[in-house]
Amino acid sequence: MRSAHPVTGLHPDYATFAGVPVPGNNNQMQMHDQFRYDAWRVVMNMAVDYAWFSKDDRMKQQLEKYHGFFADQLTENNVQNQLFFVDGSNPSGGGSTALTATLAAGSLASEHPARERFVSNLWNVGQQQGQYRYYQEGVYLLGLLNTAGRFRHSWP
Repeated sequence: MRSAHPVTGLHPDYATFAGVPVPGNNNQMQMHDQFRYDAWRVVMNMAVDYAWFSKDDRMKQQLEKYHGFFADQLTENNVQNQLFFVDGSNPSGGGSTALTATLAAGSLASEHPARERFVSNLWNVGQQQGQYRYYQEGVYLLGLLNTAGRFRHSWP
């Protein structure tokens, strides 16, 4: 929670165990202090943990921030942009099946008014194309399993 932006709730790609974002550099693939590809999974991780164990209300609060921020970023079946500074500025990258999937999984715990729209977007988003589709579509599959109630645990 310490690495999340206090308003947007967005997390950086990498952070230390103390919650301090790991600085990036000018290399396009090493902007670790921004909300990028690795940070997308945080939404789904918090949602699954909260849905399964409901132990930490801070996760639900973070999910509400994510949904609040991305509610204005939704298009008909996707998100407008996938990459941001953690304060929500500098949007770029276009849509993403992976981010759409993690935001939909966030609905497992969120009570935001747009949560049904996040799930609807997941079921209607077009398949990702291009070089990194293996990652996008892998996370997309996890989002489908979560929102369909097929990603479960049965531990005592």
